Amino acid sequence: MEKTCFCSVIFPNNLKYFRAFLKSLENQSDKDFTLLLFNDGVVNLESYLLNYKIEYKVVPVSGSIGEVRTIMLEYLKKSEFTNTVFGDTDDYFPENRVALNKVLLQNHHIIINDLCLVSDKEELIESRYWEGRVELKHQISLDSISDYNFLGLGNTAIRNTVLPENLFFDEKIIAVDWLLFTRILMNDVKVCFTSDTFIYYRQHENNTIGRKKITLEEFKKGFAVKLNHYIALAKENILFEKEARLYQESKLKVEKMTPEDINYNLKNKNPFWWEEIQI
Repeated sequence: MEKTCFCSVIFPNNLKYFRAFLKSLENQSDKDFTLLLFNDGVVNLESYLLNYKIEYKVVPVSGSIGEVRTIMLEYLKKSEFTNTVFGDTDDYFPENRVALNKVLLQNHHIIINDLCLVSDKEELIESRYWEGRVELKHQISLDSISDYNFLGLGNTAIRNTVLPENLFFDEKIIAVDWLLFTRILMNDVKVCFTSDTFIYYRQHENNTIGRKKITLEEFKKGFAVKLNHYIALAKENILFEKEARLYQESKLKVEKMTPEDINYNLKNKNPFWWEEIQI
């Protein structure tokens, strides 16, 4: 019998959003799942869960972003769960999030859910943010996420059998989800995108997408993320040696950049994660 978990990491900074997260899970049309919470530093977490009718399990974790995600993914790989629906604890979800992902996972290995952008106060900013992106209407492969990412540990669902053997993430890796799904897509997997369910993706200072312009500081941080991403992948697959070399050769140029040097001429008004970082 297949078992499904809803997997999330909770840490103190997200507690102010935790009630909306839990309420949206309590209201799921399909309640046959276990909330699997990886607790990174919240004291007496169970007290926050008392008033919600959700089956849950708490796993204590600590460490860097990469270390916590490594523990989480290794746990999933060895667990009794067949399917995992991922969600961030600062977001919340429509009633069909679990149900539709479970249905789609019957014929696919990975499901990508769209984003509905909302403000910090849960006011709708933009609905189904990626629905119009043609890249998601075609077959999704390793090449699809070579320059940017749209598969996150907040908007996807997977069959746990696709989790790779190599789950270690270097401490320099910030975009853990991008590296994980790149590794997964190196194999023959079926991927599906849907806008029929989505995540309410909260826009705050630590979690923003869809900006038309970014600051020089943000650009440089994003460049460092992509540089470390390609360096890590080049060690595993020769297909990424070209990107790693290009970004390494561009490092000095980016260090000397001014705000006027940033390329804002994006082809798409609703960019994917890291798509704004172009050199």
